[in-house]
Amino acid sequence: MRKEHTMSTKSNSKLKSLVLSGLFAAMALALKPFSLYLLPVARFSFVPVPIIIAGIALGPIWGAAVGAVADIAGYLIFDTSGAAMNLIITAAFMLVGFLPGVVFHVIKGKKKGFYDLLNVCSYFILLIAVAGLLLAEGSIKFAEGAINVVSPASGKWIALPWSAVIAMIVAFVLYSVVVIRMITGRKKDADITSDERTTNSKILLSTTLSVVLGFITVEGTALAVQYGWKLSIMYAIKIMQSFVTIPVYSMLIIMLYPVIRKQLKRF
Repeated sequence: MRKEHTMSTKSNSKLKSLVLSGLFAAMALALKPFSLYLLPVARFSFVPVPIIIAGIALGPIWGAAVGAVADIAGYLIFDTSGAAMNLIITAAFMLVGFLPGVVFHVIKGKKKGFYDLLNVCSYFILLIAVAGLLLAEGSIKFAEGAINVVSPASGKWIALPWSAVIAMIVAFVLYSVVVIRMITGRKKDADITSDERTTNSKILLSTTLSVVLGFITVEGTALAVQYGWKLSIMYAIKIMQSFVTIPVYSMLIIMLYPVIRKQLKRF
């Protein structure tokens, strides 16, 4: 009897995870039409948010499955370009769901300081990487009162509009504020427990790993090959984009996850 009960419990757990995975994938698909393409290789989209939450809530395997379904179904339903499906980009979306699951379900027993240290290291690595990539390639310079960059498509120097420069500075400041806010633990907020602060730091780390390894590294490499761009330029663009996506995704997930977690307990 006990064996049958255990098997029944496992079967119910798998069914629950399957249903929830479908819901998270449906959420990601519903957000797909609202993607904003800043460049052919840089888009701002909320699609990764439910995928990251799926990894956090259900674990790495289910998170990866949600990422795969969201990307493949999104291509089949919404793509009108006629281009062949890029499975490397699908792998990037799988990483976006897989890595948060590892942080929350595999790495256990670590205190908030551990995640804060990794968040700080990631923060400085991104800053150093984007500066190093642009300077090493000679792809950025200051001339005629403007910041100039090399166009990845034509190879010619183009002046960045100051609105774009200001937007990048604002994005950098936003990312800085989020990281500092996480590290200080929002100590003045008496209603936030120590466990919640640790969870918030884990969410920031999960989001950072997903963006860095999934979108900057894997998707960036795939797009560089597809469009014939230099890897250094592609990575630099993706890193600068991450100064917006990482804090925005993190803050959204921090707001949504407690609500979703309560609903999952009732499921």
